[in-house]
Amino acid sequence: MAGINAQLTNHMQSGLTDISVYQKGQLYSIVKHRQQGDRWVYLLANQLRFCQSQGYKIHLPRPDTDTTLVWLEKLIQSGQTCAIFVEDLKLDEVRQKRLIQLCKQMDVMLVNLNSRKVTDNTLVYGPW
Repeated sequence: MAGINAQLTNHMQSGLTDISVYQKGQLYSIVKHRQQGDRWVYLLANQLRFCQSQGYKIHLPRPDTDTTLVWLEKLIQSGQTCAIFVEDLKLDEVRQKRLIQLCKQMDVMLVNLNSRKVTDNTLVYGPW
C-alpha cells in the first residue's frame, strides 16, 4: 500500500510524467489533485477530449511539434496553469530538461498521454 501511495505522490508532483490514456483512474486523480483555485488544466490533443469540461479546463487542438513546444513554454510560464496534458508528446533530451525545469519553477505538471495500451506483454524475458 505504501508503494502505491508513493507512486501516486510522485505522479502528483511538478515536472513531466508519462501515463497511458487507459489509466483513467490515475488521470482523474491527477486532475482532481492538481486543480487548485483558479489555475487552468490544458489538454493539447487531436484525438482526446475531457469527459467533463466544467471548471478551469481548456482543450486545444495539438499543433505540430515545434509549435507545441512554444505553446508549452508559454503556458507554463504564464503562472495560470496547474497541469498540461499532451497527446503523444515527443521530446529530445534538451527540450525535455528545459520543460521539466520550467514545470518545477512554476509548479506545473506536464503529462504525456501515451495512446498505446499498457499490458503485461511489455515485459522482456531473457537469459540474464
